[in-house]
Amino acid sequence: MSPEVVLSGSDRVRSKEVLERLSERHNSRLSLSGLLDDWSRFVVSVQQGYGFSLDSYYRDLTVRDLIEEVSESLSMNGRMILSAAIRDTDENFIQVTVDPDNPHSTNRPEMEIGWWQFRIPKNPGKTISDEMSKSGDIIGQPDMARMENSGAGQLPAQ
Repeated sequence: MSPEVVLSGSDRVRSKEVLERLSERHNSRLSLSGLLDDWSRFVVSVQQGYGFSLDSYYRDLTVRDLIEEVSESLSMNGRMILSAAIRDTDENFIQVTVDPDNPHSTNRPEMEIGWWQFRIPKNPGKTISDEMSKSGDIIGQPDMARMENSGAGQLPAQ
């Protein structure tokens, strides 16, 4: 379970508005705590050897996009609070994934916008490994159609 995020009154209002929009867009009632828990569970599944398809992997990554959309609506203080709450999970994700275009990089990937979209599991499950082998995909070249359909890299609606 993710740590509780205690936001100021104005940031709670902002996050609620964004979560309502996101809930409508995704036909599902979303909450910040639920998104944080989903991200944490996803990272654990990657640690254990993600057992689903590459399409599922990219789709599951969108939970981090949703968290980012909420973060972008917050004040600077609210962003710092949310960043602190998610830091350990993000660090775990970085540890169990790799940027295949630069596998030995020691740069701080979390400093890049949408950094999570360009990482793949260090220990991909058999399904992802087989898919990449069969298709001849270049590891590290994210499928832009998948990213566009998932909402990755898009600015939040104003």
